[in-house]
Amino acid sequence: MDDIDKAIKADGKAVKSTKNHDPVRMSRLNNLGNAWQSRFQLTCSLNDIDRAIEIKQDALAAAQEGHPQYVICLNTLSIALMNRFDEAGSFDDLSHAISLTQKAVSMLSHNDPELAPTLMHLATMLEKKFVQTGSMKDLDEAITTSQKAVESVAVESTELAMHLMTLCTMLQKKFEQTDLLADLDQVIARNRAAEIVMHSNHFLYPQVLHSLSTLSHYRLIKTESLEDLDNAVDFAEQAVAYAPQNYMELPSFLFNLIELLAI
Repeated sequence: MDDIDKAIKADGKAVKSTKNHDPVRMSRLNNLGNAWQSRFQLTCSLNDIDRAIEIKQDALAAAQEGHPQYVICLNTLSIALMNRFDEAGSFDDLSHAISLTQKAVSMLSHNDPELAPTLMHLATMLEKKFVQTGSMKDLDEAITTSQKAVESVAVESTELAMHLMTLCTMLQKKFEQTDLLADLDQVIARNRAAEIVMHSNHFLYPQVLHSLSTLSHYRLIKTESLEDLDNAVDFAEQAVAYAPQNYMELPSFLFNLIELLAI
């Protein structure tokens, strides 16, 4: 905490020493806002995040749309608003954060390395909006945005598997709402894609296999197809095989396999 308070003091002095029209004022304000945001992450005090948001709003106001760091200001303010939303639950903060990130996305080129994480941040916020509103339109928009994030990541990127997993979570929420076989097949297809791009030593690899087993079981219930049962068992066996002995979820993997073998 002492280090953060020192950073706040130093960044505050830097801002005060900068003239209103100085090109560096925006970045110095953003640094000060980040310091207050870091303080909030330790204290969970709304006063701290309120201060961070106020300063980040000043930073955005000080920047011109053509400034190289304008998109950064949009994103950091959006993240701060989401911090406050998660703490206080104001729908206005969520809506404002979504609007800022949508603007950031519109200003990024298709090959900008920040496009994928910005799209995924937007998709996550839209998913939270769905939780608040219950509107399938919000969930569909979250899924579409998450899909765009996946498509904007290079195939060799280590981030691709994680983006696919996030997309899978959203697709599964849609299946839980609709109970349609077509939506279930979408979840399975994306989990298969995550399995393919993920290295077998990835810490989430056994979990992906277990998810595929569970999803195949859901499909079996709907179709009564032996192929679905075979898939469910096969994925369950692989989940157990790839899970280390100290893997937290290993007992549930074993229980799932036993239940499937008893069908």
